[in-house]
Amino acid sequence: LGWLMRGLLVLVKSPCAGPAGNGQVESQAVVGRVGESVILGCDLLNAEEARSHLYVIEWVRFGFLLPIFIKFGLYSPRVDPEFVGRVRIQEGASLRIDLLRAEDQGWYECRVLFLDRHSNDDEFQNGTWTHLTVNSAPTFLGTPPALVEVPEKEPLSLTCSAIGNPQPVIVWKRNDRAIESGDKVQVSNGTLRITSVERASAGIYTCHASSKEGSVIHTTRLLVQGSPVIVVPPQNITVNITQDAFLACQAEAYPGNLTYSWFQGSSNVYHLSHLQSRVRVLVDGSLLLQKTTPDDAGKYTCVPSNGLWKPPSASAFITVLYPAQVTTMPPETLLPKGMQGMIQCPTKANPPLLSISWTKDGHPLKLDKFPGWSMAPDGSIVIATGNDDALGLYTCTPYNSYGTAGASAPTRVLLKDPPMFTTRPKEEYFQEVGRELVIPCAAQGDPPPMVTWTKVGGLGILQYLSLPFFKEMSVDGDWPPREEPCYLGPSSDPLLAKDQSNWALSLPGQPLSLLRGSLTSQSSGRGSVSFLRPPSLALSLGGTYLSSPLGETEGWQSEGESRGSMAEEGMPRKELAVATVSKRRNTSVDENYEWDSEFALESDILDALQLYLDALEASGSPQALASPEVRCMALREEFLAYRRRREVAKQRRQRMSSHSYDERFEQATLL
Repeated sequence: LGWLMRGLLVLVKSPCAGPAGNGQVESQAVVGRVGESVILGCDLLNAEEARSHLYVIEWVRFGFLLPIFIKFGLYSPRVDPEFVGRVRIQEGASLRIDLLRAEDQGWYECRVLFLDRHSNDDEFQNGTWTHLTVNSAPTFLGTPPALVEVPEKEPLSLTCSAIGNPQPVIVWKRNDRAIESGDKVQVSNGTLRITSVERASAGIYTCHASSKEGSVIHTTRLLVQGSPVIVVPPQNITVNITQDAFLACQAEAYPGNLTYSWFQGSSNVYHLSHLQSRVRVLVDGSLLLQKTTPDDAGKYTCVPSNGLWKPPSASAFITVLYPAQVTTMPPETLLPKGMQGMIQCPTKANPPLLSISWTKDGHPLKLDKFPGWSMAPDGSIVIATGNDDALGLYTCTPYNSYGTAGASAPTRVLLKDPPMFTTRPKEEYFQEVGRELVIPCAAQGDPPPMVTWTKVGGLGILQYLSLPFFKEMSVDGDWPPREEPCYLGPSSDPLLAKDQSNWALSLPGQPLSLLRGSLTSQSSGRGSVSFLRPPSLALSLGGTYLSSPLGETEGWQSEGESRGSMAEEGMPRKELAVATVSKRRNTSVDENYEWDSEFALESDILDALQLYLDALEASGSPQALASPEVRCMALREEFLAYRRRREVAKQRRQRMSSHSYDERFEQATLL
């Protein structure tokens, strides 16, 4: 036992000698493959020494506390548990290892102790170190699942790891092509990362681990959860009436629990009474429409859905060709007596309508026998003047390139008196801003008429006050009147009587009926006035409400009282017909000016107004209102004439005495 204990103590010290490279012995290398066998050679025991059996053979593995194999004489060897059944002595002291494992790779040392001779520790440690290399094909340590489901637009990471000797290289492939890193995909250390999964990302991904010893492959199938994608959309079709119509629609999606819905316009085809009994949605999503009718024509939309997100849609049109036909002919058609009327033939046709033939009282209708009768482009009969000739029973028959579906049901034409007004609106209404204005209008007739309202264009001066000329025109000055003033008395017109407290003007020979206008300051709110304005008169009254720039005498009258003053000593006193302006703001009129709170109505205006009255008496009837364009030109001419007269007045003033005059310009601006 002493020799055995001495051997064990030496073994505890010796494992570091070979791998540490102490220079006493040379190492050797042995290469094997996993699953195969190798022999670790040892030449310390020759054949003659082996016959005595007085020796101990030990194989030491670097990193192990005890020898992995100990053999003494004819006794059974002691073997490390990891090598049990796989090691034995062969050819002297050499060690045979069967069924190599990757973990068998490492350093091994052979030692022989002879029991029949004296030996020291150094002699016992003279064995040879051998390095065993075990090559192995790649083996996966970790792989992703064989089936991966990811919602659309979510990130994805697939990791694949493997071992082997030499160390295998891992490559990810799709469709047998290596995946390279890019903006949306990164591959690093066996991990495949997709930043945002798209529908196109779905497919088969393979992880390849390879070395010179071989390769292994792992396959992962990626399924992307998302709304369907239509791969076969419907196409426009044209069918003849009573033929079947077929629209294809196929979609792909995961999950694949697809349901197909079809719509005509915005209504589900199964919810339309005229389609319910003739329509079918097939398993593959196609639409079958049997025995088409004209009402089946239109837009059809396929909507596949699997319950995820917003479903897609695709549309196509069904065109149905059919002969021209009458839709609904009314049993009675009413025409107004003495007025233009129309007998209509309501039709539909595809291809388009070509012609319509009519019968009256069972005989073909010949329009040339009825003066004033004609046929409209849509085939309706237009009667210029409704009379007894129009009475009768009519039918119409439409035609297109496919023919006709037949004549219409008869319609009886009756004459009726046209509607008449029972209450007519007045020609003019005045109302303050912000208050309610009611304009009555009523009519009667058989059948009861429908009353509608329309606003026709602009009114009066509003049309031409918007022109650039009047937007810029301002008048600062006055005309020097030379005529004798006259008095304008109260008006008998009820419209004028309303504002009678604001007037103290009259004309020689009271005007019987003059049109009434209004002047309103909307921007400054300085006042308002009602005035007399002849509509066909060339001169505009609004442009002549100006006071004298020369400080001439002004006479003011109100409620029968008058006052006057001399503007300058030595100047003749002139009394002018004037008006006192109401201080109440009135913004209910359509013709608007701006003026100072007091102004003179001068003789030029009165002369022009008197000419207008004389013209009325001569003609015996009022003239038609001039158009806004004509009045615009007249106002412009009046303004230019006024400026010429003002220049003459300034020149006359310069010729007067050297006394200083107070020049007063009151500005009237046409808005």
